[in-house]
Amino acid sequence: MPPSARHFAPDVEEFVRERHRDLSERRRRSAGAFSPLAALAIAGGAVGAAAMMGTGAAYVERASRVDGLAAAAGVPFTAWVAFATVLGEEIRRRNPS
Repeated sequence: MPPSARHFAPDVEEFVRERHRDLSERRRRSAGAFSPLAALAIAGGAVGAAAMMGTGAAYVERASRVDGLAAAAGVPFTAWVAFATVLGEEIRRRNPS
């Protein structure tokens, strides 16, 4: 290591320690905060899941008029989206933070 690098090493180490303490303190202070944007993300996820379930159900209903096999092929997708929505909501409810 060049002499100049050795000269600055303690300053860099101290800077890194201070920065780490500062970031840790910020994380501790904001741990209980809830952002309005987080509420939009949750609502957006629910809206998206509802839209996928609705379009899946609509596909099954429309396809059943034309081809029963095509309608049956859409049932697993619609069921999976419904299951994933319920599962995701349950996980979100159990982990509020």
